[in-house]
Amino acid sequence: ARPAPTLLQISDLGTGMFYSGKSHMLIGPSESGKSWLALCAVREALRAGGSVLYVDFEDDERTMEERLTALGVTDAELAGLAYVSPDGPLFALSQARPVPTKDWPVFQRLAQGRALVVFDGVNEALALHGLNMNVATEVAHLLSLLRAVSRSTGAAVVGIDHVSKESAKEG
Repeated sequence: ARPAPTLLQISDLGTGMFYSGKSHMLIGPSESGKSWLALCAVREALRAGGSVLYVDFEDDERTMEERLTALGVTDAELAGLAYVSPDGPLFALSQARPVPTKDWPVFQRLAQGRALVVFDGVNEALALHGLNMNVATEVAHLLSLLRAVSRSTGAAVVGIDHVSKESAKEG
């Protein structure tokens, strides 16, 4: 039997949106609620007693905690949350393949045992890693990182990305 999605339950459907052990992407125009949707999944995971790793490439911990508090997350529930804002790359490219940096093992340990891992700001993560968001193979390297985390930890992994202003105007 195919596994059922476990996080971000949709009550009228009786199912969730995110699968444990799989990677997912929330993509849309700026300010369209992608991070808020991911934070609803964070709230759900924390309330179920799970722990969450939130990897934020574009905002700060205070903003994220304020949003979670607005969603009704208690201080006790917040104890299950680990927040990271990387200031350096988690991998480098060598012969067109991603190679982990010295920070990767630390990150992997942080991700272990989590129900959910969120990568907020995929475009910013690409820039931090010296990758071009307009080159498909370079984007694929970062997406392979998300898949590697989901496979190695069993967590539902969610990447958040915004479409370019040009794409948003076309749509």
